[in-house]
Amino acid sequence: MKHIRLTNKIKTYLKENGPKNTREIQVYCSSLRNKKTGSRSNVMFHQNMNVIGNLMRRKYFVKIGHDKDIALDIWEIKEEYK
Repeated sequence: MKHIRLTNKIKTYLKENGPKNTREIQVYCSSLRNKKTGSRSNVMFHQNMNVIGNLMRRKYFVKIGHDKDIALDIWEIKEEYK
């Protein structure tokens, strides 16, 4: 399955911080650093909104709302994966 590491990092982020919208998740993913070098050169975590949205539609996450002001969905981890 593609993006397993990124999905696991998003699950950890949502466990620690609660529900977040898609933009906040994308900003978090783009701020991740490579553990070996400390740089942000790992392109796996620099994904566009379409890829993040597709990841969030998988079995681990559930959409709990939609923020109409900024037109983004709000996501949370499903209870069985917490």
